[in-house]
Amino acid sequence: MRKKIKRVLLISNFAVISAFLTIVFLFIYFSLTHPLTSALIGNKPIKFVLTFYGTEKFLPETIESYFVLYERENKLLKILSINPEAVVFKKNVKARSLKHSFYATSEKDLNLALTNFYQDIFEMANNSFVPDFYVTASFESLIKLAQNNQKAKDLLSNKNFTDRNLQCLNQIEFAQTILNSFKTSLFSSIGCLRKNYDLLDTNISKLAFTNMIMYFRIHNAEIMFFDLPLKYAKARMETDKNNIADMLYTIYYPLTNTEPKIDGLIEIKNASGKPRMAEKAAWKLRENKFDVLEWSNNKTFYNKTLIKNYKGNYGASKKIAKILGNGQIINSYDNKNSFAISVFIGKDCEIYDKFDKKEDINGKN
Repeated sequence: MRKKIKRVLLISNFAVISAFLTIVFLFIYFSLTHPLTSALIGNKPIKFVLTFYGTEKFLPETIESYFVLYERENKLLKILSINPEAVVFKKNVKARSLKHSFYATSEKDLNLALTNFYQDIFEMANNSFVPDFYVTASFESLIKLAQNNQKAKDLLSNKNFTDRNLQCLNQIEFAQTILNSFKTSLFSSIGCLRKNYDLLDTNISKLAFTNMIMYFRIHNAEIMFFDLPLKYAKARMETDKNNIADMLYTIYYPLTNTEPKIDGLIEIKNASGKPRMAEKAAWKLRENKFDVLEWSNNKTFYNKTLIKNYKGNYGASKKIAKILGNGQIINSYDNKNSFAISVFIGKDCEIYDKFDKKEDINGKN
């Protein structure tokens, strides 16, 4: 009798172990054979295109789109923001912005509107950006995927910007909020994604999405933000093809040089509303061998310090942020700009010198 019981237990244990190993094998097999998962462990950059649009319920007449390139060597998510106010020119068609063209068509056919929108933004990049993967969703769905994160919702809801810089700062903070949620609450992020996966239009499987979130969490991916160059002409924004090509092939596509190469002229703008901040920042950077040519006041106040990189020196921009103690970096390109970097001192920046009152230094005023 005992021998029979032992035999049954042995067979049962073997069956359980076999089933477990089979599940693990299938999980690994389907994970590694999905194009995204295999790309993450490969040696080539991965390209995504992300598009989010408003509905009548939440953020109507709003659309945002991004090219994203993951640079494995430096663990950088290179996010390129496309301004929806850019005007696209077509033969025999009235010139309208990306946003207006999308919503004029979406009233009748959302899929056609998205197809046309993608064609337009790829053409803006001279059809050089060919995404491996795409994700499309409404902003309402995006908030659900973000676990109804209140900070993310507040950032999305804030669309009244006085200039493009403020809009980009908002987009950077939103992207960082989402990425930080992967780092601080990994399993709840994965659970929320799996629960709301059907809200997405994507060619990434649910399992591959899970693997991607875990990958970016484990490898501590960092955001490098870009703004597609535009030019202003007759009260409208048009694509700046020369600067776009220079930016894509000089900064965006090549491997990023993170070493701080201190060259080019720098200007400082006081956007904090606090006196003498641009002057103090200028002398602080000069002490660190940066060539600050001039400083002045900015017309618009910024809560966050902004470092705008026009010539591709990302390493120098990172060093400036470290010296000042803060600073969000926007990489763009402008070959006509005499400055390599513009620094906009925001309200979050604190610099003191010998001319400051002791009360100010001690934080009493």
